[in-house]
Amino acid sequence: NGATVSMHVAGEGRKWMTREYLWFCFHYPFEQLKVKKIIGLVNSNNQDAMNFDKHLGFVEEAVIKDGCLDGDLNILTMTKEQCKFLTIRRP
Repeated sequence: NGATVSMHVAGEGRKWMTREYLWFCFHYPFEQLKVKKIIGLVNSNNQDAMNFDKHLGFVEEAVIKDGCLDGDLNILTMTKEQCKFLTIRRP
């Protein structure tokens, strides 16, 4: 919508996540699209995804009760100022 963008990331194993990949994931929305916030939607029953997003620096901003078939829908966000990956030297 110009101010925000929704992001979803999925991977298998441990070797798909690289510093280069993270730089591109966050550079595009913040530097090219100039959005204020990135939004991530996570099912409350998906603890692995919640831990992963919070480890990246997302913060829980809201919860929609019963927003998923089997739980709540957690809304996590990140601002450019909260993003630690933009300081990585461009690959």
